[in-house]
Amino acid sequence: MLDQSPALFLLAEIFLVVRYRPVIEELADIILSADIETVEAVQRRYGEQTTYSSPPASLEVCLAKVESVQSKISSEISLNALDINDNTSRQHRENDQTRTRSASSSPRPSADNQRTNETTVKPTSLYVSNWTDDEKYKRTNDRTKFNETQLADRPYFEALVKALNCAESDQQCFYALSVLLTMTMNTSVESVILESVCLTVKCPDKSFYNTILVDQLCDILFSATTQDSNIRLVTLSLAISLLKKLVYNEEEKVSYISDHHLARIEQAHEQSTEDLRRHYRTQEMFLDMFEDEYRQMQLNPIRLEYLLKDACMLYPPTTTPLSGVEFIKRLPSGDIERARRSIRVFFHIRALSFELRSITDNELPLTKPENLVKQNDVLDLNNSDLIACTVHLKEKKDRRFLVTDPMQFILIEPDVKRLGWGIVKFCDLMQVNRRFLVTDPMQFILIEPDVKRLGWGIVKFCDLMQDVEVANDKEDTRSLHITIHKPVSNAYVKSNPPILNAKFTFDDHIRCMTAKQNLKLVK
Repeated sequence: MLDQSPALFLLAEIFLVVRYRPVIEELADIILSADIETVEAVQRRYGEQTTYSSPPASLEVCLAKVESVQSKISSEISLNALDINDNTSRQHRENDQTRTRSASSSPRPSADNQRTNETTVKPTSLYVSNWTDDEKYKRTNDRTKFNETQLADRPYFEALVKALNCAESDQQCFYALSVLLTMTMNTSVESVILESVCLTVKCPDKSFYNTILVDQLCDILFSATTQDSNIRLVTLSLAISLLKKLVYNEEEKVSYISDHHLARIEQAHEQSTEDLRRHYRTQEMFLDMFEDEYRQMQLNPIRLEYLLKDACMLYPPTTTPLSGVEFIKRLPSGDIERARRSIRVFFHIRALSFELRSITDNELPLTKPENLVKQNDVLDLNNSDLIACTVHLKEKKDRRFLVTDPMQFILIEPDVKRLGWGIVKFCDLMQVNRRFLVTDPMQFILIEPDVKRLGWGIVKFCDLMQDVEVANDKEDTRSLHITIHKPVSNAYVKSNPPILNAKFTFDDHIRCMTAKQNLKLVK
């Protein structure tokens, strides 16, 4: 009666939210271990198709009848309130209520009997608390023998594994992965239930992991690296997360994956690298995109509970950015988004490969924070190319008062508590706006000469060059407008306010063009 995607969505929500052990254990055991007889019993109990027919009357007629009934009931209530002391009317009313209750409850025994007869078909020991020691030992003993034949004997689990096929769309695959992940993360699901089908998520020894399921997950990884793949980044992330839970022990940092499956993952890693090289040749801003995507992945890791809250995941995957769907939840549109997707796929599979092979990543990010210049650092400027400039910060439109002072530039705001007093909002030395722009391939650096040591300077402002935007001043050939935006750290925030928005005036137009050329070249 439900399409497969909404059904999987509802199951994922149940395992994500509910912690009542009898319900969760029974549901998980039916999905993973129910045989054909149990499935047929469940279908006999719940599988009756509901038929729909046109209503006998229109909606307006039904609403009119409801209004008339409500008015009749209200009039009866008012009459009963008047005759509440009349024993005869009270007796009639009690007799009417008794007949109504007996009439409404008369068909219930047959329904209860039918339900009892149906439940007798279902096995009586479906959750762990009712299992005997022999049954637990049998399930534990059979875990090393899970194969295609045993999968065929479990129709529900087989349907869940087959839903991981992404031949046409990854929507069912996304929700099938969500069901498996939420089921394995639910604390009310005992490990013995999962291990009966070799789901080694909660077991420290993962040597007997489900090879059929891992094969399907490797297929998803390899399909995600192909050109024009229909697998979204969120689906790839969930597949990698489940794969790691099955074959990798996080506490001991030990991988139990076989050589065959590791070779398949390495093949997907090589394929993603080749796809990345293709975009490297065609995208001029590739390195900036590479660094930005890595930073976004570190700031905003994908979390399953937030994905299941998003209603757009229930719709077929879209490609257009105009839909408002986040980039990782849809398919790419255009060459730039395809390059971004290839970068993310490379990062995901590369991290998985390194973790399974116990390799420490010392190459990413390309820009190491410890190697960057920081504010208030003292630099040796004897061998540096410097361009003198004057910085005119663009003030906010707040009302301020400029104080006349020979040594300092002072802006004050009137004190509302004391008449004739003011609060200093900004102050600095008069010559502070005179700066030197340092030519650096990685950073935008403004320094002030150090009065204590000749040939040295103090860093007053610095940021990554990839965040810098440069524009000419239309009225002054000696000036540039420079804006620096900090990268967005929240996926739901479109843009951050600029951390620097100023006009830079140089000594002449030649130095101005030199500064602009240097900024453009390093970008």
